[in-house]
Amino acid sequence: MRRDSHIVLGIISAYAVHFPVLPAMVFAVLPDIDVKWSLQNTKKKKAKASLWNSHRGITHHAFLIPILLIPILLINKGPLLFVASACLGYLSHLLADILTKSGIPYWKHKDRIAIQLFATGTFAETLTVGIISLTVIGLLYHFYGFTYIIPRDFWFLWHRI
Repeated sequence: MRRDSHIVLGIISAYAVHFPVLPAMVFAVLPDIDVKWSLQNTKKKKAKASLWNSHRGITHHAFLIPILLIPILLINKGPLLFVASACLGYLSHLLADILTKSGIPYWKHKDRIAIQLFATGTFAETLTVGIISLTVIGLLYHFYGFTYIIPRDFWFLWHRI
């Protein structure tokens, strides 16, 4: 997925569970730091791709999913909520990449989990992110009402102006 898609999904996932948005947004793009040292962007084109030298390698590995779930499920308040939010952003990145044709590795570099809904950068990606975002917002509105979508603090400030 593209960076902007990951940012939107990180924001919407944090917003859906009342986590701080900024850590989720930042960590939603963090797994792509491997792009810098991947074989695709280095001069060592003849080397064999592995989990350690390719994009969607070790930073996208499926073993990270249960590790990331632990703080998300255990932390629900206090300053550590930022840690849970960061884990949620990272997790949203991995789950979003599972939807693409390339997927994420679950064992070795070539063994991948991929639903293959779309290729990265296509209109289908943009459409899928839009549908997911609107569905989450719609569900939040349905179950919690309009004050969940626009926080009460906003309405308080609006009426004072």
